[in-house]
Amino acid sequence: MGYRIQIRSEKITERHAGGYMKRYLWIKLLICYIFSAVLMFVLLNTYGADRYEKKLIEEKKSLLYNEAASISSGYMTGFYNEELSLPYLTTQIKTIGSILDARIWIVNTGGLVISDTKPDAENEEPIKIFDIDSDFLDETFHNYTIMKDVLSEPMISVVYRVFYKYQVRGYIVMHSALS
Repeated sequence: MGYRIQIRSEKITERHAGGYMKRYLWIKLLICYIFSAVLMFVLLNTYGADRYEKKLIEEKKSLLYNEAASISSGYMTGFYNEELSLPYLTTQIKTIGSILDARIWIVNTGGLVISDTKPDAENEEPIKIFDIDSDFLDETFHNYTIMKDVLSEPMISVVYRVFYKYQVRGYIVMHSALS
């Protein structure tokens, strides 16, 4: 009978040791899970958010560029053929600008903004782009445009050259807020 008690006590000890090991493994698993969750959260909120923001900016630039090309082919040829008046052209681009939530300029080759979708633009002094930034019209895309006293916040800008009879006759400049 003493032998039997000894066997039972060994079994009890084995059971307690197994329970302790299971708990220890569960704690290790829980710590690994928490560590993985924190690591994924940090990676997604730093690297992932930055990549997503860049992708959205690229999509916005593509949309603005395509819309500028559409304005050029749809309205600017008629404007240069004197089939469309400047007030009519301004009305049309204001409609497009309100749909896209963008500010649109029609700029002549001298850098003077001849049409602007900003409300009350007619009452203000014309914008001379070359006085603000002489190289602005040379680049097609601008990721962070700041024009003091002209734009109220940093913008994504697209410059589209308007060709008429194989010559650059002007530019379509589209601005959209970064926010």
